[in-house]
Amino acid sequence: MIKEEWRLHISLVGGFGSGFFPLMIFILTAICAFISPYIMVRNDVSMILLFLHITSIFYGIFVGGFGRIGERLMTHRLGQVNMLLQLPQTYPLRFKHVIGVFYLKDLLFYLAYSYIPMILGAILVAPSVGVSFRVVMLLGLTMFIVFVFGMGLSFTLSALSLKSRIGTFLLSCLIFSLVLLVYPFNIIQVKDLLPVMGYWESSKSSYLISSIIYSILLSSTGILLMKENFET
Repeated sequence: MIKEEWRLHISLVGGFGSGFFPLMIFILTAICAFISPYIMVRNDVSMILLFLHITSIFYGIFVGGFGRIGERLMTHRLGQVNMLLQLPQTYPLRFKHVIGVFYLKDLLFYLAYSYIPMILGAILVAPSVGVSFRVVMLLGLTMFIVFVFGMGLSFTLSALSLKSRIGTFLLSCLIFSLVLLVYPFNIIQVKDLLPVMGYWESSKSSYLISSIIYSILLSSTGILLMKENFET
């Protein structure tokens, strides 16, 4: 599936474009890390951390709509494209099993395609700006955790939309309401909705563990909600 993902990327943007994207992330991260001391003079560190993690969540949401992708592949022909997600049509495999493997594939692919180049770019200039490798690795870890959180959230919503529009609407309203309670109403704190921010504030490992648990639960929920049988 990883080879298939790479093939699809090449078919969309070409071999040069696919290979240049991780390099671009590496270069941009190195530049941003190099000028970070000047940025932090004018901005609060906690706000910069929040911006980075929210960006990572939206990146996860963007790539996490597996439910709709799976349904489209199982019920429509996409030209001459056949994917391994279609294996349950011809082999005695449960679709939930195949979509679960597909989900893990995307985690590994985007870890290598986006987050490892980002971490390497930051490590390259970390000594020159007085930042330890440990901090860079922790930032990469927490950003990847919230990326998985965003993927799981998007996956759960797309899987639920195949079963219940009302359920999808209610879950979307709940998420939107929780965001409003954080900002602009300030009724709950950011760390209550995004535990990794609590980890950066207090260095308590419980915040990190709870973030991982939330990401796993959302991902598992999306897999369990997937339909097994699609109309042909």
